Amino acid sequence: MEEQNRIRIKLAGKEYVVITERDEGFVLRCAEHLNRGIEEILLANPAAGTVDAALLCAMNFLEEMELKRGAAEELKRQLKTCFEEQAQWKAQERELEGAVKRLNEELAEKNTQLARRGGRN
Repeated sequence: MEEQNRIRIKLAGKEYVVITERDEGFVLRCAEHLNRGIEEILLANPAAGTVDAALLCAMNFLEEMELKRGAAEELKRQLKTCFEEQAQWKAQERELEGAVKRLNEELAEKNTQLARRGGRN
């Protein structure tokens, strides 16, 4: 188990201690991002309280996260398709290489036969 870090943050003017395995810089960036989101909501909705702003901010972040998760899933699906297509192309490449090898062998045999016939004339 990783070491637990105790990190002091301030959210909407209130101090908290976060206990996490994450590094301090990451947690502070998250807190800063959350504070900006809360401030934006409070500026846009002056009648909203801090709790309402925090909940709306959380909802905005979750919506953004879900959209990105969906985009990531689509990229994974596309990547999987690309790998499957690549495997098919590789199999076709091996088949074609085998066909080229057989044709080269046949050509060499025909050339040998022609050389023998030419030597008889």
